[in-house]
Amino acid sequence: MSTYAGPLKWFSLAKDILTYVNANTTAKYGRAAVVPGLIAWDGCDCGALYLMVNQTYACETFPMQKVEADLSEGCSAPYEGAELVLQVMQCAPSPQGQSSAPAVAAQENAAMLVRRDAYETYRAVNSFLCTARADRDVEDFIVDAQMVQGPSGGCVGTELRFRVALTWE
Repeated sequence: MSTYAGPLKWFSLAKDILTYVNANTTAKYGRAAVVPGLIAWDGCDCGALYLMVNQTYACETFPMQKVEADLSEGCSAPYEGAELVLQVMQCAPSPQGQSSAPAVAAQENAAMLVRRDAYETYRAVNSFLCTARADRDVEDFIVDAQMVQGPSGGCVGTELRFRVALTWE
């Protein structure tokens, strides 16, 4: 039986992924939490790492969200999939004094930080899920898009989306 079962399986998986990512990245996040929804980027929470389970779905051929069996007759798909979203938030450079734009050096430092965070979080999520698949804790996974967010509300960062399949209970 998989490590992840029961009504809180997706929360437990998310918590384990978040803990692993937090321990295996250079950044020292002041806040790391499994959250109920996407975080608004309208006010900066510098140094934050958030993970949410965006959607769950039944599937016969992961990662496709397709079920051909008639579930009303007691049949079920072999897998339950979920899309998870990892958000990394750092402070964005902002104008100082009379300047209408942040300093170039501050912009470049922020760009380096975003690229490092993106690289390390992608690698950490992939590493955790590779091990979980080898240990048969998850059936399969796919890491989707990673996009830069911001700057907005004093924040800049990335958002990584990935999908995981567990055996349907």
